[in-house]
Amino acid sequence: MKQRLRLAAVSPKLLDIYADDGMSLEQLMAFSVTDDRARQEQVWETINKSGYDEPYQIRRLLTERAVRASDKRALFVGLDTYEAAGGNVLRDLFEADSGGWLEDVALLERLAAHRSRDDRRGGMEVDRGRRQLPFRP
Repeated sequence: MKQRLRLAAVSPKLLDIYADDGMSLEQLMAFSVTDDRARQEQVWETINKSGYDEPYQIRRLLTERAVRASDKRALFVGLDTYEAAGGNVLRDLFEADSGGWLEDVALLERLAAHRSRDDRRGGMEVDRGRRQLPFRP
């Protein structure tokens, strides 16, 4: 059910192209990684002209400004902390995405710097009742 709802978030322009057999279902599913319809259309224009229109290429272009959830900074900060601070995580409901992509890189950097500073001050911090070990890259 979530996958169908996610497809409904794809740009109406791209849905029309799909309905006219202008793209494959796999390509359409790749566009659902983001709700940003203007960005979806921009990526479609880019790949449609270039010929590099594989679904993985679409996902790569849509997430090129984001950081993977498996990145060291994201693991250090934690997805819960990032989202609680207002960060958005892009998730692909059709492919394994290793936890998604963190959209706000500047926020992630600030949270990582803050946590690092706190760890240097106290060695161990208490975060929501849990003890956090200091990060060692």
